[in-house]
Amino acid sequence: MENKKDNSVEVSNEIPFSEAKASKLLTDGFDKAKETIHDKDKVEELLRRAEDRLRNVRSKGFQKIAEALSYIPTFISLVRAYIKGTYREIPAGTIVAIVSALLYFVSPIDLIPDFVPVVGYADDAAVVMACLKLVRNDLDEYIAYRDKQ
Repeated sequence: MENKKDNSVEVSNEIPFSEAKASKLLTDGFDKAKETIHDKDKVEELLRRAEDRLRNVRSKGFQKIAEALSYIPTFISLVRAYIKGTYREIPAGTIVAIVSALLYFVSPIDLIPDFVPVVGYADDAAVVMACLKLVRNDLDEYIAYRDKQ
């Protein structure tokens, strides 16, 4: 994943997404993410769907996309810890952004349908990377905390 000088996020060789477009897709989901966070059953179902979907992407051998989505397991771990109350040293906005990215990732309605080989996952990867850009410091702190446990 690289940031080009024109502020696009290259997710595959075929489809570049502007950071602005990926960020808009992410922020468009904030309201639904806020709703979802307040229902532990919905959150757990979202996390299970994200895990299943990630396994599916990896099984298809889309290496570049899988690399871009490599932060999803940490997103899932962080949200689980937050919901269970075992890790609360995180701004609520970070959890909202991560849940929004996960909601986009599992959604069957994407900018590019997922059945299109490789390219169908590029928008998902771009949204995950936009989220990562917003939450990277908080995510690094969580990783350090988790590694000490």
